[in-house]
This record gives sequence, structure tokens and C-alpha cells, in this order.
Amino acid sequence: MDVDKLTTIVSKYFRVIAFREPLGSLVGDLKVKEIVVEPLANNLDEAFNKLYDELTRHHIIPVLDHTQGLLVLRVIEKPEVFTRKSLIRRYLPFILFAVTIITVYLSGLYLAQGFRELVGSTENIELDAVFYTLSLMGVLLVHELGHYVTAKLSGIPVSLPYFIPAPPASIGMLGTFGAVINMKLPPRTINKLALVGIMGPLTGFIAAIPVAIAGISLSAKIPVEEVHVLPSEIIEIRAVPLILRAILDTIVGGNVTVLSHPVLLASYFLFLITFLNLLPIGQLDGGHIVRALVQPETHRIISISTSAFLLIIGLTLSYTVDAIYMVLVFFSILALILTGRRVHVGVLNPLSKLTGYYRIIPVIYVILLILTAPVPG
Repeated sequence: MDVDKLTTIVSKYFRVIAFREPLGSLVGDLKVKEIVVEPLANNLDEAFNKLYDELTRHHIIPVLDHTQGLLVLRVIEKPEVFTRKSLIRRYLPFILFAVTIITVYLSGLYLAQGFRELVGSTENIELDAVFYTLSLMGVLLVHELGHYVTAKLSGIPVSLPYFIPAPPASIGMLGTFGAVINMKLPPRTINKLALVGIMGPLTGFIAAIPVAIAGISLSAKIPVEEVHVLPSEIIEIRAVPLILRAILDTIVGGNVTVLSHPVLLASYFLFLITFLNLLPIGQLDGGHIVRALVQPETHRIISISTSAFLLIIGLTLSYTVDAIYMVLVFFSILALILTGRRVHVGVLNPLSKLTGYYRIIPVIYVILLILTAPVPG
């Protein structure tokens, strides 16, 4: 876009003071112009949002910054964000989803066989595996759609969810490593960053509750005094997410041992996955929410500190309470390697703040983090 046309568009929402040579790592191979501006109105967020809507129609991305006492608008020509994907990339999400269904179903068969052997019946193993697959994949899909729909409604270009297949439960995995969504651009404002971050865990958490209730109804229950008749190699889960423990105590009570149906195990895994996603590390959902509250360097310190804390706690509790805490060790190291050491990209308008009803998001975040935390018991 030529300078005159760009100036005309920007002048609708900001007073153009001067153009200047772009500096810094943002440039690279991109076409970048930097404009020193002043807002025409008091509502900076509204002015930026209107400018964003207009410029992105021309495949130009605006980024607002405050540097050396100046309000600087960077406009970046990045047409590849708006172009159509290749045929392979267009269908890759569907291919990965289909493969993940298969690996999760194989996990369900393995878990169902173990459950049926405990209850003394070999019937319905395939049906149990189907229920497990629908439960796990269904809630994971709800989680990702929470992100996807929120991002779309917020004007953020995003990919479809990419489900990641994994080895089945017979060799120690769940059949999936979860799913990811690629945001092609950062959110416009802090409000939108926090909203996109919370909507996945929140919708997934709500969807996992009826799965837990259904799983309990499908599970076998035996009195505590008869536990000695169970095989000695049975695995006892002693660290259960707080919300799942509350549901179990409400429905079953304390004098009964529950032999977990695969659907109940699915709810256990889902609450645990939600907890891990909510950790304030890097580009995780919790990382997005915390980044909405703090500056980039503070966010980076929190990410590294959280990973180090989980490493210590995980190693300690895995030997004293439950081996499930080794998941925290593995996950903390992986998250730190993949995202924790990098500065969070933030938003296109870093001068924005968490405002209005968006301020309830940190409260919801803390509540979800507590309710999904695996607690000894």
C-alpha cells in the first residue's frame, strides 16, 4: 500500500505525526512502516480496533507500541496470513483427527479389557472402548472449539484444531497428546488474549463433569472391606483432581471402592489435562491468561519458576504419594523446553488493559486451577 493511501486510512482514527524508519527485529523480510501517531479520541482500544478491521481487509497488520515516550503504529504487510492454505494443510487437521480416534480407541480397548477382567465379564469390551473414545475425544474437541470459536468471534485468524496422536495405553500413553490451534496473529487486545485462553479450559471442564458422572454410574463398586479379594497388581489411583474427588464423594461416598470404567478414567485424564493446560507456562492456556495480567519479562520468570517448582514437587510426590505426579515432572520439562523460555508474543495493542467483565477471567482461572489440581487422598 502506498504512503498516501495508508495515511488516509490511519488518519481516520489517529493523528499522523510523522513516518520514521522501522527499527528492531520486527522487520526481517517483511514490509514494515512505522508511524508516530496520537489518538483522536479518548478510547484508544476502540480506535485501534476500527483501524485493525480496515487495514486487515488490505492484508496489512497494525501493531501499536509505546517507545521513548512516543505512540508508534507499525503497519506490516503480511499477505501470507490471509492466503488460502495448500491442499495438504487444508486436510491435515481431519487426517490427524481420524488417526487420533484410532489410537484413542486402541487405548480404550486396553483399558476396557482390564476393567472387564476385574469385574469378571468379558462382554461389551468394544462398546466400552467406543464410550471411552467418545468421552475423551468429545471433551477434547469441545475444549479446542472453545478456543477456536472465541478466536473467530474475536477476529483472530486461526487454524482448525490439530489433534496429536500418541501410542495407546498398552504402552503407557493415552492414544493422544491432545490438540493445538495455531493463532496466525496475536489477539488485538489483552481482553481477547485472556478470553481465548480461558474459554478452552472452561468449556472442556464443564463438558468433563457429565462424563465423570456417567463414568461413575458405569463403574463397579465394592465395599472397602472386600478390597482384599482384588488382584494384588491392581493400580490404585491416590491422587485425584479435586473436582472428581468431590463428585465421587457426593455420588458414591467414602465406604466404597470404585473399579474405574474407561469412561471414568477418561474424565480423570480430562481433568488432569485441563490442570496441565492451566499452568502459567509459556504459550499454554494458563500462560495466555497470566500474560494478560503481567509484562513479558515477568511472564517469562513465572513460566520458568513454575516449571522448576513442578519439577521439585513432582519428583517428591511421585515417590511418596502417587506415580501420577511424574506426569508433572515430564510435562514441566517439556513445556519449559517448548515454550517456557521464550518471551510471550502478547497482543497487537500492548497498551490495552483487562477491563469490564473480562476482569472475572483471572478469578475463573484460579478456581479452575484449584478444582482440577490432583490432590492426595
